[in-house]
Amino acid sequence: MIEKRGITRRNVLAGLGATAGLALFAPHGSNELKNGSIKLGLDFGSHDGTTSAAGFGAAISKFKPHVVCYESGFTSEEDARAFDNAFSSSRQLPQGLPPFAYTFHSELKRHNITRTYALDRLTRDQSKLSILLDEEKEREKAAVVAMCKGKPEEAIVHYRKMLSLSVKYQRARDASTKAILQTLRTRLIAHYPELKTEPEIRVLVRYGVMHHGSLKEFAQREGEFKSVVDYTAPYSLSLYEEVQSDAIRGKRISADDDAVAKHLVEFALWDHALSLGVSHSNSGTFAKTFARRFDFEQFKVLSKRMASLLPGASRPSHLVKVMPEVPDTRERIYDFLQQHKLLVD
Repeated sequence: MIEKRGITRRNVLAGLGATAGLALFAPHGSNELKNGSIKLGLDFGSHDGTTSAAGFGAAISKFKPHVVCYESGFTSEEDARAFDNAFSSSRQLPQGLPPFAYTFHSELKRHNITRTYALDRLTRDQSKLSILLDEEKEREKAAVVAMCKGKPEEAIVHYRKMLSLSVKYQRARDASTKAILQTLRTRLIAHYPELKTEPEIRVLVRYGVMHHGSLKEFAQREGEFKSVVDYTAPYSLSLYEEVQSDAIRGKRISADDDAVAKHLVEFALWDHALSLGVSHSNSGTFAKTFARRFDFEQFKVLSKRMASLLPGASRPSHLVKVMPEVPDTRERIYDFLQQHKLLVD
């Protein structure tokens, strides 16, 4: 299975990320607010494993949270409770989870954090969202098949539909997370009754960078928290992540042939870099940098060339085999990023 770019596309648990600048927002009349006793810390970062440990650990050390909240991949309440229990335990996690799940768990244990809470618990009809996600997977698969068979126009149609389905899914997750944030104090006390006597509850939220703008704005304007502190480091979004982030925040997004062609090329380059062992963040930066050079006409040439020269092609990264200008090893990709001052971590 191809490793995906964002947690809700295929991953099950949330990743952990970087730390840096500080931004503080304190609303008036905190004592009268729903979440008035909560000091909220934000740490948005990549879904990498080892590269994210230091930043997440630093955020914990600075903020000293009572609870760490995370994204679980929009799971049911039952599954979310299972994740909470697993992350709060000192026992080893089961095998087969994304790398950042183990990083997350390791840092929680290292800092003696025993309370966790999934923020994207499913609060609406799960079957409908499951269908939406299944349709997205099928459209993405169809786009790759069409691209490999030299049918670029068909690939564009499928991938455009995939992006549309993905946006609907992300908006549903975003709305669900915000609904939970609005009643976070009540939920946390129900989960961890001992917090009721705490005059100030420090809650650290760890999410992927794609959600940073939307959730930070909501926390500051409508979350009714005592204060909001942001430890998120500077980051770069991929083309795919930019679309999701903009759509969640209600911004207009471009889905013409040239824009979708760039997305497909980025997808192929991302798959290529990840398969070589390049980190998640650097794979995204590399893929985005190269993909921006292409338009629909160039994509058509690549797709037809691949079908002609590589009749057995079956995955996105195979497109790179007809792109001689693309670095073909892990070392060359890192050299390229370093030369252009694009290395993320």
